[in-house]
Amino acid sequence: MLLKKAKYNGEVIHLYSFELNHPEAIGEWLAKEARNYGVYIKVHWVNYANGMSLANDADIMLARDIGNNDPLISFLSCFYMKSLVFNRFFGEMWLKVEPYLERLRYEENGDKQIEFIQHIEHIIRQHHLIVYLFHPKESSSFHSLMKEIHMDHFGFADLRKLWLDEQMRLGDGSL
Repeated sequence: MLLKKAKYNGEVIHLYSFELNHPEAIGEWLAKEARNYGVYIKVHWVNYANGMSLANDADIMLARDIGNNDPLISFLSCFYMKSLVFNRFFGEMWLKVEPYLERLRYEENGDKQIEFIQHIEHIIRQHHLIVYLFHPKESSSFHSLMKEIHMDHFGFADLRKLWLDEQMRLGDGSL
């Protein structure tokens, strides 16, 4: 239905991704699955040294970058850093998103911030600017003596509040 609405006539769609973001299997799998529906995708892998400036003909982009540990700053950065390829896909849709971003920038109430973010994401999903394929979940195992270990948004352990449970010491006083 969306293919007909978009007036797709079998043109090659160029999909770009940084080599480090995704294993090649994801892009190749997407291209193979798309062929089942008569959609032709050419996969391009770009390394960080060359940057996405090579991707001038990108129709689709695979990405999973997180810009900051603070979700609000990371979210706003995606939209306001015009050098990010992410922004190339907005065009006129920017006019629908921008008023909510401006209100979000100055909102101090956390619940209201979440409402603005959800509304912006709704606009993006509604117009198929971004399609979320999956959300990777990072996890690590730590010894049970270690308490208050949190994972940051990059998947690394944040050990700033780490403490050892004294009650779990061995009988000889060692850990």
